[in-house]
Amino acid sequence: MSFGKNVTATKIELIKIRRSLQVSTMVHKILDDKREVLLKKIDEMIEEANKTRMSRYLHYRSRPKNQAKNFLMAFRKQTCMLTRLPS
Repeated sequence: MSFGKNVTATKIELIKIRRSLQVSTMVHKILDDKREVLLKKIDEMIEEANKTRMSRYLHYRSRPKNQAKNFLMAFRKQTCMLTRLPS
């Protein structure tokens, strides 16, 4: 079906346009659901990365002062890189 052209006002054309609208609506819903699933998966991955990073931080925190300080500096740098949004 080509859009943007003059369409003859017939019952057949109305049925075609309604079917096209139904398909478009179904595709839109499928894409919206897929987007929601992907966003949820990304949130889970971020949460898992944060837990892993925190457990590493707590592990290295129990080490001598100079090693803990070096790790903390690297941890902060990595966290800053994750929180920056691309332009």
